[in-house]
Amino acid sequence: MQHMQRIVMAAFCLAVAAACGGGGSGSSGDPVGPIPVNPDAEPLAVQDTLPAADATTVDPGVADLSLSHLGFSDFSFTYTGVCTQAVAVAREVEALNDLGLPVLYDHKYQCNDLPQNQANRVLVQGQRDDGSRFESELTFSTGVPPASGLTVLDSVSSPRAAVEDAFAAYVAGALTTELDLPAAVQSLVAAALVEVFASWVNLSAPGAVYGVTSQRVSYASRDPAGNSAAELTGLVVMPDNSGAFTPRDQIIVLSHATGSTPGDLDPTNAWFLLANVLASHGYLVLAPDNWGRGGTAAQAETYLLANRTAANSLDLIRRVLADASYDGFRNTAAAPRLTVIGYSQGGHSALAVWQAAVTQAADEFTVDAVFAGAGPYNMQQTFQGVLQHLDGSCNNGEYCRYADTETTVPFAVNRILPGFVAYTNTGLSLDDIVDGDTLAAGFVSGFLAEEAQYDALKLRLQQSSFTNISNAAQAFAASEAQLTLYHSPFDRLVPEANTRELAALLGANQPLTYQQALCSSPLYETIFNLTDFVGIVHTLCGLAMMDEVVGQLR
Repeated sequence: MQHMQRIVMAAFCLAVAAACGGGGSGSSGDPVGPIPVNPDAEPLAVQDTLPAADATTVDPGVADLSLSHLGFSDFSFTYTGVCTQAVAVAREVEALNDLGLPVLYDHKYQCNDLPQNQANRVLVQGQRDDGSRFESELTFSTGVPPASGLTVLDSVSSPRAAVEDAFAAYVAGALTTELDLPAAVQSLVAAALVEVFASWVNLSAPGAVYGVTSQRVSYASRDPAGNSAAELTGLVVMPDNSGAFTPRDQIIVLSHATGSTPGDLDPTNAWFLLANVLASHGYLVLAPDNWGRGGTAAQAETYLLANRTAANSLDLIRRVLADASYDGFRNTAAAPRLTVIGYSQGGHSALAVWQAAVTQAADEFTVDAVFAGAGPYNMQQTFQGVLQHLDGSCNNGEYCRYADTETTVPFAVNRILPGFVAYTNTGLSLDDIVDGDTLAAGFVSGFLAEEAQYDALKLRLQQSSFTNISNAAQAFAASEAQLTLYHSPFDRLVPEANTRELAALLGANQPLTYQQALCSSPLYETIFNLTDFVGIVHTLCGLAMMDEVVGQLR
């Protein structure tokens, strides 16, 4: 009961703020309306939205937004306001101080063009089987459309022979640096690594058909609050079509891994090289840089914030499709079709892009295939596993048994938490949870003890998870994409349970292949047993996945 009172009071405060002019500066100063408000409905506090409630320069051409709130499992919804079409993705919540409302709903809106320079409002109304009613709302303001959709900042051309040899040079040089193996470890695992390298037949000899041109682009999208932003960057790679050329039916979207910035045109970056190899087989390849990388590198990254990374990716796809200069590199006679590829952080982002495409862009393009490897799809358990390792309560649990202070704690401190704190309403500051280069002891114990002040952070983690979706059949009802998952059971960086749970959840409703054998051979087990170095098997499995994907798409 106290939990419900807190929710009602928070929603009342938000409503009062909007009524006092917090909703923007449209021509009349009032949100678009009228939208009837049911006096018998209890307000539900908004958990997270994109755009944020205080966004004032939302691009009126934006095609999607999201709104989340807690609720009950028997809710049915109606939508009113400027966006009336949405899919409710339901997630069962866990490990909160007061479970009160057991389901986290994330409404994925698909909108028509919004009015310019005007305050706007969306209202979601939920009704339970017993007839009781609840509602949540979002108000935000639009600006004007961006002056330019996409700008080429730099470009580099690579002949076919250079593309053919690129991964061989990467394995011989950059990969060793990327793995950063201690000298003693190198000597132990060198023989096993040679065998692993030899198995990557498609990376060592990709069979390039065309030379390629790689472009670093900036494009109109949105910042983490949903305001119009033009400084995002990304990579667009296309084949040399100067001779006989038949465009592929698929456009490939790459979701980069941790630490990668494809738009940098870096020839030592695996994701840049993968884009080149795929383009050399006739594909138009797109790879957005996450907010916080590339053109926005001075700001915190939207690391694992599913809705925000997906929104930026969808915007790059839209900008490229709207730019006639790319028409010669895709089949314009048919509706656009996508293949989405990602590993590690990018595996998580690939799932987010696919889900957003299904729920928020289904009439714009279709996702035919998703290749996703080793992502933290269960954010709550993966993050909690790090904390259990720190306080010694792991007890050999599969989400914490391989966690280590040297690697996983910096991930939490420097990558996960800054974006969640900066861009979502957790009620926390970094000073509350970080102590120097580690996590504050009080935060670790309080999070694990389910203290109430950490509930909001847990809800954000769970909203960016995929293994906890309780209505997967409805959430992905519009998709017939072939989903292929990868994860090594010897991965010490991202627990394999993430992918096993995801496969179990989605396999009942989705064409799905879990390539467990690819990274579980005796070679990988040998490397696992020879060293406890956290990233090595994780990285090698990512390259094995790339090798197989190139083989399938050649």
